[in-house]
Amino acid sequence: GRVSEREPMATYTPLEEKPWSARPHLARPELAGVKIWPARDAGAFRPAPVHTELAKNRKVQTRLVTLPPGTVFRSRLTFHNLRVVELGALLWALSFGDEAAFGAEPDAVAKRHRLGMGKPLGLGEVAIRVAGLTPEPACPDSDRAAEIPRKAIGFVRAFEKHMRGVYGEKWGESKQVKALLKAAAPAENAASSLGYMSLGDYQEHKKQQTCLGDYADGDEKPRDAPPSRAGAPPPRPTPPVDLPLVEGARVRGKEKTKYSGREGRIVWVGPGEYGKCRVKFDDNGQTVSLMRTLFYVIGPPDNAGDG
Repeated sequence: GRVSEREPMATYTPLEEKPWSARPHLARPELAGVKIWPARDAGAFRPAPVHTELAKNRKVQTRLVTLPPGTVFRSRLTFHNLRVVELGALLWALSFGDEAAFGAEPDAVAKRHRLGMGKPLGLGEVAIRVAGLTPEPACPDSDRAAEIPRKAIGFVRAFEKHMRGVYGEKWGESKQVKALLKAAAPAENAASSLGYMSLGDYQEHKKQQTCLGDYADGDEKPRDAPPSRAGAPPPRPTPPVDLPLVEGARVRGKEKTKYSGREGRIVWVGPGEYGKCRVKFDDNGQTVSLMRTLFYVIGPPDNAGDG
């Protein structure tokens, strides 16, 4: 297929549009995205029971041996011919820029990498601590514990400074970085629902043409995107999420859905966590059955304060 004129970056190598002189960035394909599983303090792994029919089908089964929580591995990472900013990038990838990853207390490392199988189930979550930096040939004082945090953090901050210079001052506030850091922090995901959506709910959402919102807030824009249109209205604030879902409550359609911005009232509340509700919209008086994930509750019923 052909690449749209509005495509800000190449996510694959196009078969047409040669030569590349008009849009040279299309000759440099980039990853369209990554898949990251949010870390969580799931505790000891307890496999769920397998359906009887599924248990009979050995072709779809996988044998997995898990290690107990608290298992410790020690390893040496050898590298050669890195510049300061490159060494900082390596250390940032290991530590997520957290100084605790270079300290003496392993339990202080709050962020987690996810390795191996079973990541959606909370398996393979690893906290990495950098225990030493040793140049070669080894210097007499190169392994002094007091020097490790200062030297390592200096390299990490050099990398962050480089990224702000290349990408922009708000590199650390971009959606990509904020999503990466949030996914690595179990405390950030403690209140999130990380269960799998049922097939029926998935089909309903697909029918309604809904999509997931941003995992983490951020103001990053595509690098080649045009500036925002002057005079555009400011975005509406995120509505409260602790208002009760009851008949008469005022609602607003979520962004990126066909009901985005439309407001109305709930006239009937269905059963189940993801059940449907009936909403009567203000603009045309139409009553529509909507999944609960398609709207915000923005106000209580008119008579909520009556005695």
